[in-house]
Amino acid sequence: MQRWIVLGLVAVLLLGAGGAAGLWTYKQNRPDRKWVRLPINPKLPPDQKEEAASQLKEKLLDDKIMTKVADDIHLAEGMKLGSTQEAVALLKQRLFVEVGSVTLPSGETPCLNIGVSGKRKEMDSLGKAPTRILDDVFKILGIKKPADASAPKSF
Repeated sequence: MQRWIVLGLVAVLLLGAGGAAGLWTYKQNRPDRKWVRLPINPKLPPDQKEEAASQLKEKLLDDKIMTKVADDIHLAEGMKLGSTQEAVALLKQRLFVEVGSVTLPSGETPCLNIGVSGKRKEMDSLGKAPTRILDDVFKILGIKKPADASAPKSF
C-alpha cells in the first residue's frame, strides 16, 4: 500500500513540475511590444498623423540607422545571431511606428508610438531598441533631445 502512495506522489510531482515548466515556457513565448511615445500636435487631422507615422518609419528603416542601432544595443550578441546584418533584418521586421494617444496632465494627447514587437523572452535584448531609436527620431525631426527629467537639478 505504501508503494502505491509513494508512486502516486511521484506521479503528481512530475505532473506538477511539467505543468509549471509548460506554463513558464508559454508565458516566455507570448507576444510582447515595447515602445516610446512622442507627442504630436493634437490639431493635425488623422490622415496627416498616419502619413507622418509612415514617413517616419520609412526614414527609420534606413540601413545606416538600423545598423547603428543594432550595434549600439548589441542586438546580434543578445539574440545570438550570426551577424549584424541578421540583427538589422530582424530589427527592420519588428519595428513599428503607429499613431496612438497618451494621457498627460493637460489631457489626452495624440502621439507616435515608436517601438519593436517580439516575444517576451526576447525583450531583454530587443527592448533597448525603442529608446535608442528615439535618439535618431530626434535627429530626423530636428528636435533637441530633452534633458533627463530624473537627473537632479542644481540649486
